Amino acid sequence: MPGLSDATRGRLLFGADCNPEQWPEETWHEDVRLMKAAGVNSVTLGVFPWSTPEPEPGAREFGRLDTLMDLMHANGIGVVLATPASSPPPRMGRLHPDTLPVTEDGRTGWWGGRQHFSHSSATYRRSAAAITEDAGVRPVLDGLPEQVDAVRRGEVLFVLNHSLDPVTVEVPGTHHDLLTGTAVTDRVTLGRYGAAVLRS
Repeated sequence: MPGLSDATRGRLLFGADCNPEQWPEETWHEDVRLMKAAGVNSVTLGVFPWSTPEPEPGAREFGRLDTLMDLMHANGIGVVLATPASSPPPRMGRLHPDTLPVTEDGRTGWWGGRQHFSHSSATYRRSAAAITEDAGVRPVLDGLPEQVDAVRRGEVLFVLNHSLDPVTVEVPGTHHDLLTGTAVTDRVTLGRYGAAVLRS
């Protein structure tokens, strides 16, 4: 698996999130020219535009993303490809109210802002998994329980339980849990809304 040094190739990465889907395509070339002038050599694409690659439920349209990636590549700017799962299209909350977040005091949030979803919604999780199933991309951990997320940052594995119930998660190998200071071998049990931060 490629490491950070493979991506940096001895360079200091300098950049930020890039959300060009929020402005007209005719401005993209000028924006990239300004990025290069500022020394930007890495951008994150695809963070919030869920409704762009999925204009209708189940439809897929990656043309604009392909164009953007080609433009960045042609100008020597690397791309960190994100998933758009943190900002579902407004239609999801309208069609599936179970995907909307609910506060501790029982108030339901509404769509229109970032992260307007409930991590524990099975509907949201199925939809998020479907929009992120690009060929050749594997999940961090296979067979996760429905309300558990796993994210890897370098050598550290973050495992999060968004459920009221404790869960046991398979994490092959031996790890050191940085939160508890204990050794974990092959599986970790997370309490309600629990987390583990594991280093191999």
